Amino acid sequence: FQVSSLSVALTVTLVVPMVFAGPFLVRLFFGTDYQPSISLIYPLALYPVFMSAGIGLGPLFRTLNKMRVAIKINILSVLLLIPTAYYLISEFSIRGLIITVLIFSLFPTILSFLYFLRIYRQLKDDGKTV
Repeated sequence: FQVSSLSVALTVTLVVPMVFAGPFLVRLFFGTDYQPSISLIYPLALYPVFMSAGIGLGPLFRTLNKMRVAIKINILSVLLLIPTAYYLISEFSIRGLIITVLIFSLFPTILSFLYFLRIYRQLKDDGKTV
């Protein structure tokens, strides 16, 4: 959890200045042809933050020998999110694609954190040191 927290903090520290510089850099390097893409910078800036939240989860699953749970979470995510992606992309085009990418990156991470929170509470209730 500390690794994930530090990763999110570091990513936010790096992403925030880039979000402010993004519109300027798009105009500077790509000109007015790419002006409409500037509005996509802000929602896409969430992607690295969401991905950094899950940075410590893989080693945690391996350490606790819970790789089957990780695989089940990912299979469940794919099964639930494929129809969601189809709907969002067909209804909202590029914005739906961005929402899909954000959901695909955040959903398994949330499920994993909820799983580990449950394990943590069980260990705490059993009186084991955590």
